[in-house]
Amino acid sequence: MAFIKRFSISGFRSFGELQHFHPAVPDNSTPCSGLTIIVGPNNAGKSTLLEAIDEVSLEQSMQLPKQFRHEGTEYRVRLEMLWSDGQSFKLEPKDLNVEQLVGASSHSSVNPERRILGIGPHRLLPDSVEIGSHTRESWVPSRPHLRGREPDNSSLVRRVPHWQSPKFKKLLHSVIDFEWWMHAEGRSASVRNSGNEHQLSGFGNGMATVLYTVDALFDAPDGSTVVIDEPEIALHPSYQRRLLNLLKEQSSRIQIIYATHSPYMADWATICGGAKLVRVARPRDGYAEIHELTKDTADQIGKFLDDVNNPHLLGTNAADVFFLADGVILVEGQEDVVCYRKMAKELGIELKGEFFGWGVGGASKAPVFLKALQDLGYSDVFTILDGDMEDTAAKLRKTFPDYKDRVISKKNARDKKGPKDEPDIKGLCNRRGEVHEECKAEVSQLLNEINEAFKSAGHASAGQTF
Repeated sequence: MAFIKRFSISGFRSFGELQHFHPAVPDNSTPCSGLTIIVGPNNAGKSTLLEAIDEVSLEQSMQLPKQFRHEGTEYRVRLEMLWSDGQSFKLEPKDLNVEQLVGASSHSSVNPERRILGIGPHRLLPDSVEIGSHTRESWVPSRPHLRGREPDNSSLVRRVPHWQSPKFKKLLHSVIDFEWWMHAEGRSASVRNSGNEHQLSGFGNGMATVLYTVDALFDAPDGSTVVIDEPEIALHPSYQRRLLNLLKEQSSRIQIIYATHSPYMADWATICGGAKLVRVARPRDGYAEIHELTKDTADQIGKFLDDVNNPHLLGTNAADVFFLADGVILVEGQEDVVCYRKMAKELGIELKGEFFGWGVGGASKAPVFLKALQDLGYSDVFTILDGDMEDTAAKLRKTFPDYKDRVISKKNARDKKGPKDEPDIKGLCNRRGEVHEECKAEVSQLLNEINEAFKSAGHASAGQTF
């Protein structure tokens, strides 16, 4: 049994400077223990990382054309896999021919247990099946690899006969909730769904996603590794949640690594429950970088999961932050998110960046979320605090000197009824979110200060709450 312990990459596609990736390793008993979730914006390098892992898993020398190599490293690529059993395999050029990557192994032969099964984002279901059937041992090394980015249904056709097994059906029906029956004989495969029979290829792309994933899991031996690029493609959110539950369960015995663009596949409960979160990003169009959320930070955030006063704190909106290039605005509460957006609209200021969820649930929680953003490599973060939080702001500036903040002059962003027998609290805006005349200059200055802080990165307008 051998899992990926560390993967190093430089010079491949968007990766310039050497980066290290440390995926989660299954403990053979705990759900999520072997689950690694890779997030980040488009064009950051998520697929590139998975393609490189898939390529190195072959443990053989290779030719790598110029278009796959980074000019910032003089087109020299270095890829290295370190396994949990201490053995390793490295690919790098040994002479002036930088296109030829020569493999160097710490062991004498390829260990079948190290075969990594990669599933790319382009999935098609076959019209027919092969008379024979691929065992997992013969299929994994023979299928198309992720770098080609083409569908692998041509090899999948010989896997279809296995799909009639009870174990496959059990895993499949843990995700789908409708009748599904398949019969394969010779070169034909028919599927009965809700009383109608048709070819396997008659299913939509969402069903293809489920079938590819279940096929990768159902006969995977303990100790194997499965890599999936965007497991959520064309899949309804309710099925995404079910698929995530299946992946969490299976990751106790299989190392599962996937890249995603869906907040349903990268939810805080899963991350705080033991899965590892990794963000790939390209700051200001530079080299791709790999950032990993520390276990300590995840544990601290996990304490907020059962906050009955802020049940929305770690909801889907708060997971959307994983897919931003940068530019995150933190405020204390949900009404702050609404009010600052309204005030920006009233003043005609197009606010750059995006709000984190529905606020952080109070100023005292801000340091934990700032630490998470710091772990994940966000460089442009702006925190807005109420007027009685100057002491908290001072601590934030000391702990996070690269991030910016502003303490407003009022005790609250919006007018608020005061405690019993005390006067009402005056905010920057009234209860409808309209800016008080005497506060317009301050609010304008604040919003422009945020825009100036995010200007160099060219962030989009804050039209949604993330």
